[in-house]
Amino acid sequence: MFNALNISEASNLAIHALIVLYNQGEKKKLSTQYIAGLLRVSESHLAKVMQRLVKKGLLNSVRGAKGGFSLKRKPEDITLLEVAEIIDGNVPTKRCLFNEPRCFQGNCVISRLQHDVSVMVRDRLSKHTVADFKLDFKYLDEVESGN
Repeated sequence: MFNALNISEASNLAIHALIVLYNQGEKKKLSTQYIAGLLRVSESHLAKVMQRLVKKGLLNSVRGAKGGFSLKRKPEDITLLEVAEIIDGNVPTKRCLFNEPRCFQGNCVISRLQHDVSVMVRDRLSKHTVADFKLDFKYLDEVESGN
């Protein structure tokens, strides 16, 4: 599937999970099961992503029946670029679309376009924070109820 943002599914999960946590309130803890159900994603994949965010200091994690995840940092201090780079490593500005050089004489015919788009994506991700994405709680209630 085409992904113009050039971020992985894991980064996508991380960004969405952080936005859900932000929108549910800073004091509320949410389980991986709850977030995975809301996002309709694999709970085991999400759990791995969430643990990486805990290790990097973005989330708090509490085990047990009343446990769950909550934001450790202010949502306005967490950029989407930071999240993507925690999960995927440094987001490259130069890379072959084939994932390995195949162009004649080593010169990629669209490398300048790829570089320009990548720089633009990095710039936009660095300017947006988790706090920029306020969700409509009515929508969350509908998703949770399966409507």
